[in-house]
Amino acid sequence: MFGLPLWLAIVILVLAWILFFAWVMMLVARLGGWRTLAEKYPVEVSTIDGTTWRWQSMKLGRFTSYNNILKVTATRDGVLFQMPLFFKAGHRPFFVPWEEIEVTRTESFFGKGATLTMQRVPDRQMHISAKLADRMKKEAGEAWPEHHPDRVVP
Repeated sequence: MFGLPLWLAIVILVLAWILFFAWVMMLVARLGGWRTLAEKYPVEVSTIDGTTWRWQSMKLGRFTSYNNILKVTATRDGVLFQMPLFFKAGHRPFFVPWEEIEVTRTESFFGKGATLTMQRVPDRQMHISAKLADRMKKEAGEAWPEHHPDRVVP
């Protein structure tokens, strides 16, 4: 490759791929809304004690999906969203207090779920599975922000 030793060409290609991947992850975070959520809801403590579920999924806004990649930690105070190390570029963790979330149950052709609307970023709704919502509800206890648990929006 351009008169370079093979090992150097491989190193350059690997580094270029890593930089390109990091750039794409930062672009997804910016366009999808993760970056905005992380700015509005920064994590203010070094450790958060709660129940953690790895490899969870979420749709953020209309076009950004995080399938089987999220680490979600729910506590009595709120919920923490994180990405694994390899996908962290542009994806700082964020913690949303329960009092700043509104939960609406949903049902579609693809199944049941829940939509989380955050007060500081109402235009970036988060769509999660009903199973994850039920787990989070159990951890939140009385603080769970579902105002009409019997109403399901199609």
